[in-house]
Amino acid sequence: MKFNNKVVFKIELFLGMVFMTVGIYLDISAAVGVGIYIMISGMYKYTKYGDHPLYDERTKKMSGYAASSTLLALMLSMATLMIADELKLLILTGPHVLAILFFVMVLFLNLSLWYFNRKEDVE
Repeated sequence: MKFNNKVVFKIELFLGMVFMTVGIYLDISAAVGVGIYIMISGMYKYTKYGDHPLYDERTKKMSGYAASSTLLALMLSMATLMIADELKLLILTGPHVLAILFFVMVLFLNLSLWYFNRKEDVE
């Protein structure tokens, strides 16, 4: 059975409300955060896409280019962190390094998607 986009987005809103309610009731802040994220994501997709398809050839192509540029940014940031560690400029633990790399990954993926969408095409 295939649902249209609006039904899927409404299900996301409902799941976000469930996560948030359970998180508040059980005093689990991670569940509240996940619920808020799912609700905001569902509302954004619902207002932006409506009944239109989420992905087409253009968005898949741009997503591929964005992912490859994000991978390059991750490699450069890993090399920078290794050099900084070797020169004793930074003293970081494993969780710190993973947090920095996760932030770089999310930031560069969103920035490159925004850039390619503004550019209208990738070459």
